[in-house]
Amino acid sequence: MRTKDRHSGIALILVIVVMAIAAVMAYAMLSAGALQEQVSANSIAQANADALAESGVSLAMYYLTHTSTAPVTPPYTESGLTFNSLSGSVTLTVSSPTQISTGPRTIADEYPITSTATSGGILRTITATAVVNLTFQSPEAVGCNTAMTVSSNVTINSNADSIVANGLVTNSGGVVNGTLNQTPSSPPSPTYAQVNSYATYTYNGQTCTAQSYSGNTSISSAPTANSTNPAGIFIYNGNLTVSGTINFTGTLIIGGNLVVSGNGANLTVTPAAADSQGHAFPAVIASGLLQLANRSQVATFNGLCMFPGSISGGALANGNAVTINGTLLLPTTSSIALPVSSFKGTVTINYSAADATVPDLTTSDVAPLNVKLSAWSD
Repeated sequence: MRTKDRHSGIALILVIVVMAIAAVMAYAMLSAGALQEQVSANSIAQANADALAESGVSLAMYYLTHTSTAPVTPPYTESGLTFNSLSGSVTLTVSSPTQISTGPRTIADEYPITSTATSGGILRTITATAVVNLTFQSPEAVGCNTAMTVSSNVTINSNADSIVANGLVTNSGGVVNGTLNQTPSSPPSPTYAQVNSYATYTYNGQTCTAQSYSGNTSISSAPTANSTNPAGIFIYNGNLTVSGTINFTGTLIIGGNLVVSGNGANLTVTPAAADSQGHAFPAVIASGLLQLANRSQVATFNGLCMFPGSISGGALANGNAVTINGTLLLPTTSSIALPVSSFKGTVTINYSAADATVPDLTTSDVAPLNVKLSAWSD
């Protein structure tokens, strides 16, 4: 009897052990399933957080290239940003920019970006640095804001766009080497009112002051740069008349016409060399026209030029020559001829991308040349 009871006790213990093992296995299986579910949920949340943080950086770059869509001008912080198909939200911070040089004649703004995403309890932060190049560069030999006519005495040379005009271009026998764009997405030239006045400017790390003159002015010798105006920027608030032989290094800002006077007059304008920080300047910015008023006159410009009234001649003008090595901007409001019929001579425009690149040319927003990420950390 005792032997039988002993066997029954052993069997009971075995049953209990088996049940315990089964319970442990069941618990382990349930725990593994729950853990797997949690891991899966965390993986989805992590992926969402990654995608959200990266989307925040992409949105910041979009804001920097489409400034009109940005909530405010940097610095700013936007919280609670959401993106379609992604659960969670983003806090996006774009800090104030630092100006840097990105090339011999190009200046850019460098913006620190922080994008912090939260999804399913997962926090993800990405820090990046975006470089936005807002330097003005005319990609064509001639940029005209209206329809224009190219006269037979004109030669335009470009290995890219020869003419970008916001209207019909009529070629009346001129030589045009390069492509023609008559449907730009926006006017190719800023207006005179949008151009930087250059009353003060930065050059070789110092703040400089241009020299200004009121009313109509006549000169027969080149103005000279000095320690307070090292880039030689001269502002004439009226017509500027030049005579004789003038070889000028600097920039002319003219609130009127540039008139070359006297038979055989010879004018050359070359902007100051770009400094080590990329600051560079145009050759001539005028609110009116360029006029070669007499005979056998020569005008050469080695840089960006703006003459809204085009190029003209005087009643006795003959045998004149204008050469622009850079780019010519014609921000006119009505159709224009290049040159006008009174000009007797030749006009040659040789496109130079380097000389058509001028940092801070305009005081208004221009489309950035590019935006790129220079740093990324997560």
